[in-house]
Amino acid sequence: MNTIGEQIKSLRQQKGMTQQELADLLFITRQAISSYENGKTTPDLQTLQRLGEIFNTDLIHLSTAAKPIKNYSAFIYMSIVLMAVINLIVRMNLGLPLIGEDIFVYIMLLMATTLYFIFNYVIKNEDYTLIAGFDSSLPYHYPTLKKMILSILHVVLIDISGFMLLFLILVYLDVNTKIFPLVMLIFIINFIGSILLVNYRYKDQLLLKKIDNAGSQIPLFVFLGSVFSLVGMMWFVMEHFNISNNTPEAMKLLLILFSYLIYNVAWMLITDNKMKKAKEKPYPYVRSVVITVIINLVLLAGLYLTASNF
Repeated sequence: MNTIGEQIKSLRQQKGMTQQELADLLFITRQAISSYENGKTTPDLQTLQRLGEIFNTDLIHLSTAAKPIKNYSAFIYMSIVLMAVINLIVRMNLGLPLIGEDIFVYIMLLMATTLYFIFNYVIKNEDYTLIAGFDSSLPYHYPTLKKMILSILHVVLIDISGFMLLFLILVYLDVNTKIFPLVMLIFIINFIGSILLVNYRYKDQLLLKKIDNAGSQIPLFVFLGSVFSLVGMMWFVMEHFNISNNTPEAMKLLLILFSYLIYNVAWMLITDNKMKKAKEKPYPYVRSVVITVIINLVLLAGLYLTASNF
């Protein structure tokens, strides 16, 4: 199959156009056209759309058809499940508590399971409404959207498997338990950063034409920031007030933790849905974000005050 660069060169020559003439129509340099045709660079979606209009053909789908993406998520997910099962068997054989410092391992297993099944459902059925920030009214390039979602799934599952292995190593090395909340905090930062990095990589390829969709990712970013703040506060109060895991005090803090998470998940879903439906009058998400930040601060303060009374 010819590359996209070879197709551009062939179509240009059929039109009897020079590289400079084509570059002038696209408002780019002749060197850029040469790079496309030699396969050194690939046109973005806006350029491909404009080229399609010039040559009266569909170059967008041609560019993605030549680059099939493979789904390795099942292999990565099964490695995560295998580590959790092996850990469970080892603990039972050694007579160790089934829920100890490695409770983080099972939190990660829950995260991996949720993400694996939801994202694969989205990819298989091409039902992108489950993805935060998706707006069906926008002119998405759906092959690229599908590729981005699969890339996010691969990255986060790799993150989870790597940190799960690290947690298990630390558990069986019997290191100081105070290190676990810190490692969990690093994991959350890395998890959020990975998602943002993949989003940034595809942001210029996702839409067929540039649209001002500012604010569409606000609910997701606020939620991720809220989770980061919660993990940081949990680590701080448990260290500052010397609270151990699997104690009545820790269980009481978990009640506030779950209330915090439930509220933020509900807020993200409701706000995202309202922003999608707001067509004529933009949804006042700034006010909603401010209210959520205030409520989160109150809950975090409650977490601190509760811990200080133990």
